[in-house]
This record gives sequence, C-alpha cells and structure tokens, in this order.
Amino acid sequence: MNRNPYRPGSLVTAIDVGSDSITCAAAELDTSARFHVKAMAQRRSEGIRNGHVVHMSKAARVLGEVIDEVEQGTKKRLLDVIVSADSPTIRSYFLRKSMDLGHQPPTRTVIQSMVRNAVPPQAGQEILYRQAINYVMDGQLAVEDPNGMTGKTMDADIHLVTGERTWLRNVVGMVEKCDVRVRSIVPSGYASAMACIGAPLRGQGVLYVDMGAGTTTVSVFGRGKLLFLDCLPIGGAAITSDIAKIFNLSLTEGERIKTLYGQAIAGHRREAEQSIAVETLAGTPERIDGHLLIPVIQARLREIITLMHERLGKAGVRVPSHMVLAGGGMDMPGLPEIVQETFDICVWCAKIQEDSLQTSPSRNPCRMSCAGALGLLALAAQEGQDLMPWALPKGIMGYVAALLTRWPKAVAADYWG
Repeated sequence: MNRNPYRPGSLVTAIDVGSDSITCAAAELDTSARFHVKAMAQRRSEGIRNGHVVHMSKAARVLGEVIDEVEQGTKKRLLDVIVSADSPTIRSYFLRKSMDLGHQPPTRTVIQSMVRNAVPPQAGQEILYRQAINYVMDGQLAVEDPNGMTGKTMDADIHLVTGERTWLRNVVGMVEKCDVRVRSIVPSGYASAMACIGAPLRGQGVLYVDMGAGTTTVSVFGRGKLLFLDCLPIGGAAITSDIAKIFNLSLTEGERIKTLYGQAIAGHRREAEQSIAVETLAGTPERIDGHLLIPVIQARLREIITLMHERLGKAGVRVPSHMVLAGGGMDMPGLPEIVQETFDICVWCAKIQEDSLQTSPSRNPCRMSCAGALGLLALAAQEGQDLMPWALPKGIMGYVAALLTRWPKAVAADYWG
C-alpha cells in the first residue's frame, strides 16, 4: 500500500475528465476519513473524444474554467490534483510473482516490494492500478495476507491495470496547462465505482458498468478488490449519433430526443410512444413516431452489451451475481431488462453512496455525473492505497524545483498570501 499523502484538514482536489463533461471537486478530509466538499464545478467537455485529448487548447480552456470556479469557491489556489480518465487503451493484466522464503516469514516491506516490482508485459504502458489479489504459500495454501506466515515459497497473483503512455501524457499535459500538478491518475470507471458501490457489495462480488459518452468501462469486484477492468471504445454518444442519422437530426436534437423519449423496451415511457415533434437538419419542424426510436436504441445497446460479454469471456472472468449500471448512458428506461437477457443476473442502477460524504445540500454533489470526482475523493480518504503516484519529482528539492519552474505565480501567491 502507498502511504497516504493526505492528512486530516488538508484540501484534496479531484478532476474527472470525460468525453461529455469535466468535473472538478475540492474537499477537506476530517479525522474520521470522511470528506467535506467545499466547492465543485462542471462544464461540458470540448476537445475530448472517446477519452482522448483531440484538441489540447479547447480541452485545457474548459478545464481552466472549472478549476477557476473551484478556486473561487475554496478561496485557495490549487497546486496538485488527482485525476480520473478513461480510454479504450486501458487493459487488465494478471501476473504471478514468486519468491523463495527459506521458511522465513515475509515482512510487510518484502510483500509490498514484491507487488511493486510487477511491470506491464507490453511496452508503452503506464500502471494505473496494481494490487495482489491472491497469495499462495508452498504452491498449495491460498492466503489473504502472508505477513508473518512461514513457508518455503510464496507466489503472488498480481492485477495490473495499465493505460497507453501517449494517452496519459496528453491528459497530464492538458491538466498541467492549467498550472496544476497531477499527483495520481485513476481509471474513471474505478473511481466512479468507489462512489457508487459500498464495501459490503465489493466484498460479495459485483460487476460495475459505467457508460459515458465515448467509452463504457467494465469493472469486476470481489473480496473487496478490483479483479478486472476493461474499457470499450463506445458509449452513449453512439446512440445519439444513430438517432440523429436515421431521423435526419442534429446531434443536439438527437441528444434531446434520446434524453426525453428514449427507452430500451416499450411501455416505460408512455409519452415516448406518441408522435414526437422534432426539428430536422434543414430546420423544418416534423413529427416522428416514438415507436421507431426503440429498435434504434435497442440495436446499439445490444451491441455494447454483447461486446462487454465477449470481453469478460475472453479474459476468463467469472461474472458475479450482481450488476450495477452507472453513467449517463445507463439510465435508459428498460435497459436492466435488456442486460438481464444476456447475463441472467440481478441488475440495478447505481446511486451515490453518501456514507462517506458530508456536504452542504446547496452544493448538491450527489448527481451521477459527479460520481468520478466523488470516487476520487473517497479513494483519497481511504488511506490513498489505490492512488498510484504519477511522475512525482525526486525528493524535496525536486518538488521545490518543479514548483518554481512550472508554477511561479502559484508559489508566489502561496508565499506572499
């Protein structure tokens, strides 16, 4: 586990970078590992597609506006942040590391070193998550914690989640253009899960699906650990695009129709089964039959669900008996029934778990669109063990040098008050 860099009373800032929106939240940790949200801001994304930065200036401008609003709310300058983002380049890897113990009990330091030495099997990948999911003593006895146990050999099954280096550096570059330093990067689907799934369900086992605008993240939890994570290159924006193309609408009008009248199965929205007034690309008013929306939406949803099922099967992952659906694309009426046809498990829609959250109701942070940022704050509150450090400067002098060269205005403001 990593040592938690956040102490009670410190301000923690989280940024969730999505294809549809960018969210920034700042919170103060208390002594009971709960966080109090002090400020939160959200803007519609620009320059980001399918999780990737495609226009640096536009993306950084929107992020800068969000950061400025949070700084005004906290009356403090933000110097470092934890970030969540998703990309189809994210992958899970499973490695086995072995160690000769010589019948000497391994210390906590030795165990942690064994896990830290695990590296991605492919070049050009950066580690976003790393944890031992199982230990085996002498090739037979499976144990949860080998600390202090005696054996001749010890094997560790280690789960790595990685992302493509180029994608990550572009995300970091976008954040650093706003004069803040990236402390850690976490997959958005994992961060969102930490805000929406309580510890009991993560221990029992759950499949968490987070559909954003450009990507869909699939996470499997069991025994309180992340056992698998994958990111599909398709999300709710594909449904919007299908509606717009088939009915000759703009993307904005397609999104409106999907939000107000979309349903995966007939009968969930009676008003959606009537004639719907729309404005075509030519600017002329027309009416479309609401029933015609259903097969368009169903076709794309079934494609996403099938792809998700194939990815899980290819990885050899045992699907838990519970599934939680999250993200803007997963609140489609009738979607749980469609999912159950493929997976035959208990399915329900996610909601923010407020047991670790304290905030003013006027700030209203408990919207599902804020789940990624709130999940990052939850990770920071839980000892920070799942926050992988990102390219931190070496030593105190390296840290001071980075501040002086990259954020002179921030350092001056902080020093002179």
